[in-house]
Amino acid sequence: MLFAALLTFIPSYAYAGAWTQNNGKGLIISNLSYYSSSKYFDNSGKKRRTSNYSKYELNPYIEYGVRDWLTVGANLFAQRASQYNSGLGRQQVNWGIGDSELFFRTRLWHDNGFVISAEPMLKLPSMERQASQPQIGNNNYDSGVTLSAGYSFKVLQLDHFINFDGGYRHRFGNPGDQLKFAATAGLSVTKRAKILTQLFTTSRISNSNSVFTQSSSDDYDLHQLRVSAVYEMDDRLSLQLGAYNNISGRNIGSGDGALLAVSKEF
Repeated sequence: MLFAALLTFIPSYAYAGAWTQNNGKGLIISNLSYYSSSKYFDNSGKKRRTSNYSKYELNPYIEYGVRDWLTVGANLFAQRASQYNSGLGRQQVNWGIGDSELFFRTRLWHDNGFVISAEPMLKLPSMERQASQPQIGNNNYDSGVTLSAGYSFKVLQLDHFINFDGGYRHRFGNPGDQLKFAATAGLSVTKRAKILTQLFTTSRISNSNSVFTQSSSDDYDLHQLRVSAVYEMDDRLSLQLGAYNNISGRNIGSGDGALLAVSKEF
């Protein structure tokens, strides 16, 4: 189904666009992703060498339709990160619960395939130990809101969609606030198979020269391209395989990764 395809592209956080769940219906997604990098973008946007870094991430995601126009959900993360520390002469490994989010999505307007919604969210502090390296989360709260506009349509008797998201995130503590934008195109190649192409951008509000730590607590800019294939095994179960690359940015890793996601509607 179109809605399941919208919800299964999740390399670092769940993406649902502007659509809400029907009253009493829900979705559970199990995501597994891998990311690696040996370079990073400095505060001028130039690539620099860094010690090899890798991260495995398990991302359970659930959302439920309280009303047709109101969906609530949680986006959770467990991570294992490792990086070689040349000063210590050994590999450092850290694992635990990363940044996790609670949200609700309310539909503001819909008509003839178009939908507009708003999504307030609250990010909880990571449960990691602050002194552990490499860091896997942010020890502060975040709050924010995203406005989304989507359009679903048929071409050659196949379902397709486009979606645009724009959001503002306030980060409590030292990290600066962020502007976020996403553009997604989902094009069906058969009645059960779809290709998703997405561009995600994060822009820091202030001109920060903060030190690069490979952590989500950094102030950074990022442009990320993601491509994946979704196959609907039946009307409720979907399988997804994809890849992503950090194509440009500032104070952020320049690596790439892969993901596997399984979604189940209920």
